[in-house]
Amino acid sequence: GVDERAVALRLVERKICEATVFDTDGRVRLPSDMFYKKNVLVLRGLFRPFTKLHEDMISAASAEFFCEEEGNPSRTIYESTKNGQDEEVCYLRDASQVLLEISTADITHNGDSLDWTTSLGLDEKKFLNRLDAVLATGHPVMLSNFFEYFRVAQYLQQAIGKGKGHLAIVLGVPAIKSLFDEQYYKTLSGGILENFGRMARADLSMYLYPTVDEKDNVITANTLELTEEVDDLYQFLLKRKVIRPVEFFDKALLAKFGSQSASKKVSDMVESGDDAWMEYMPGKVVDYIKENGTEEETLDIKAAVKSYM
Repeated sequence: GVDERAVALRLVERKICEATVFDTDGRVRLPSDMFYKKNVLVLRGLFRPFTKLHEDMISAASAEFFCEEEGNPSRTIYESTKNGQDEEVCYLRDASQVLLEISTADITHNGDSLDWTTSLGLDEKKFLNRLDAVLATGHPVMLSNFFEYFRVAQYLQQAIGKGKGHLAIVLGVPAIKSLFDEQYYKTLSGGILENFGRMARADLSMYLYPTVDEKDNVITANTLELTEEVDDLYQFLLKRKVIRPVEFFDKALLAKFGSQSASKKVSDMVESGDDAWMEYMPGKVVDYIKENGTEEETLDIKAAVKSYM
C-alpha cells in the first residue's frame, strides 16, 4: 500500500501544505489534535543523527519551561533531598508536549544538500529511516517547509489556540546567531525587526542552550556577543525574557561534545569506524537502529547507522 508518511513528505516538499505532524507511532496527525491547549517546546534540527546533546537541550529547557509555581495542579519533574526528606522543587505543567521539527527549507547543511535528496529528487527511504530513528526518542516530529522561526511559531500557535497554551523553542548558539543575521530578512519589508515582531505576536519564548568555544569557554545567553548592529536588539529581548538562558544543562556532556557540531561529531565517528559513537547517542535510538537495520546492514553496524542518519 501507499505509505502515508511518504505522501506527507511529498506534499510538504512541493509546498502543497506547509507542514505535517507525525505522532510517536509514525501516524500523520492534525496539529490541532496534537497541540490544542498544550504547552509546546520545540527543537529544530536535521538530527543527523539525534544525539545526547539534543536530548539534554530538551530536558534542560523542559526543566524551566514546563515548571510552574508550587501549588498549581501538576506533577513533579524532579526532586531534591533536604534533611533526608524528598522535596518537590519543580512541577510539570499540565498538557506539556515536546516536538522535534525537521524543515525541508533548510536545503543546505555545511554546504551540502539535505542527505535525503538526490539528483533525481527526494530519497523517500532515506527520509523515512531518519523519521523512524528520530521517533524512537519518544517525541512526535513535525516536517515543515518553514525557514523563518516566526512561521513555525505562527503555525503552532494556531494549533495550540490563542491564549490556550504557551510555545517555546530551544536552540543553540549557532542557531541564535543565524536568527540575528540580517541577510535572512531581505524579503521582509521591515527586515529583522519585522521578524521579531511577528515572533512576539505568536507569544514565542526562546531558550538558549550554551555552547563551548574552541578555547573551552562556555558561552551562555548572558555572555554571548553579537555584532554591534544587532546586539542592542538581542539585549532588549534578553531583558524582556523573550530569550532566556538555559541554566540546568549537563556541563560534563557539553564539555564532552566540545565546540564541534554534535551531529557532525557523531557522524564523523561512524564514518571513521570509531565505536565510541554509541556513547554520544541516546540508548533507545542506538537500540532502534541496531534492531531495525536490514539483515545485511545489521552485519555491518556502520552501514546500519549511516542508513538512519
